[in-house]
Amino acid sequence: MKKQIPNIIAYLLIAIFIVVFCWLSFARHDGLKSYLNDLGAIDQVIWNTIHGNFFQGSSIMLAQSYDYNYLGAHSGFILLLIAPFYWLWSSPKMLLLIQVVAVALGSLPIYWLAKEKLKSSWAGLALMSAFLLYPAVQNALLYDFHEVVLAVPLFIYAFYFLEKDRKNLFILFAVLACLCQEHIALIFFMVGLYIILVKKQKKFGLLVSGISLLWFILLLALIMPAFSSTGEPELLQSETNIYRSRYAWLGNDFPEIIKFIFTNPGRIISHFWQIDKLRYLFYLLMPVFGLAVFSPIVLIALPIVLINMLSSYEMPFNLNFYHSSLLAPMIFFSTIFALKKYFADNKKYLNFFLYMIVLASLATNYLFTLTPWTAKYSLADFAVTDHSRKIAEIKEIIPQEASMSVQHNLGSHFTHRRDIFRFPLALHQAEYVLLDFTNPYRNNPGQYFKFDYALQLNRDKWVNLTTDVFNNREYGTRYFADGYLLFQRGYTREHNDQIFKEWVELLDSDQRL
Repeated sequence: MKKQIPNIIAYLLIAIFIVVFCWLSFARHDGLKSYLNDLGAIDQVIWNTIHGNFFQGSSIMLAQSYDYNYLGAHSGFILLLIAPFYWLWSSPKMLLLIQVVAVALGSLPIYWLAKEKLKSSWAGLALMSAFLLYPAVQNALLYDFHEVVLAVPLFIYAFYFLEKDRKNLFILFAVLACLCQEHIALIFFMVGLYIILVKKQKKFGLLVSGISLLWFILLLALIMPAFSSTGEPELLQSETNIYRSRYAWLGNDFPEIIKFIFTNPGRIISHFWQIDKLRYLFYLLMPVFGLAVFSPIVLIALPIVLINMLSSYEMPFNLNFYHSSLLAPMIFFSTIFALKKYFADNKKYLNFFLYMIVLASLATNYLFTLTPWTAKYSLADFAVTDHSRKIAEIKEIIPQEASMSVQHNLGSHFTHRRDIFRFPLALHQAEYVLLDFTNPYRNNPGQYFKFDYALQLNRDKWVNLTTDVFNNREYGTRYFADGYLLFQRGYTREHNDQIFKEWVELLDSDQRL
């Protein structure tokens, strides 16, 4: 029984993690702090798919029409495996639940491998706990749903089974991971090199790298363009999308970007040698006390590090978002092997570094996560207010078949419909326009996300666009209460002028925005 205590603790940690982060992510959604992009967009894609409209999503950030296909932007085929769960519970919260459970269960192979390599169950628990505390992991769970986050536990299981020489299970989880998004294939290209160079299995390593690279090329050259409205991958070809703007300084398409990277090493190095990029690397390695750099496994992360750090926009190299979660598996597996190599035979030093990892993980969790037990946040930031509960009342007014233009932080509550766009898109075409001038972050001005982010507009632009809707003769105000504004095409404008005056007065006097 005594030998089972660490295992019991491991399962308890997972259970506690699932309960806590389901509650936090659900509360964030119910408190109107989830977004149309990406929780609502992916929810709509799945809802459309199970209703016969394969991967269509009008609410996707790049979409300009209802028939936009998500696969033109991301190869998220893993969503097909999630879709059946919607027959049990058709809700954005199902996505949040699946994401939390998957990541929590992903900590088990870290526990198993650390326990085996370091010959200590308590070492396994220490590294498992550090993973569950890792800022990039926790923050990913508190920033909507992204299928790329599912690749984190899938890669963890794939690598674990690779180390256990169970190739069939490795292949299974590797395939599942590569179904999450297009760039995951680059990680397994690097895994193939690891198999060749470190594990000395040349034939199998060549097979893994070759198939991974072929899949990546097929996705970008054939599969994604087939679903794109332009005939090219939307990520790099759409003239107006934010993804292209992140890498525009490197080139106009993927071949140009690759050519630039290899022919301009000086500019690439100078781009990396910036304080925000160096700080990013430091924050990634700090929870494991920097030990990950002492194992070659960390090099598997190189494609993701390049993708994140080559961006000219900070989101991919900012721990408040989800992009860095993909680096967690490589960092923790590297740490396990570094500890094994240098300290497995010296329990004194091993225990010292394990203590330091736990302490560093607790410190970085307190400093850098978006959770209520940290420096800048509290339980009040996850409170579901009477105001946010009124969204259910508004949902009863709007027919499910009606088209909508909706504010970014309200949209994920209305995505079970074919036509829904992020305000101000389709502003004068939608049957309903839903807005809310109550800032969900107003009680904590020191936190990272602000109302402009919830709006995806600055305040003045939002006010001007809302005024345009008031002035549009086709729309009447259907609902005006507690900060909400619901306009309906063809509804009476009898009270529009009076409501507009009240709205202006509230904007001037009430500190909602």
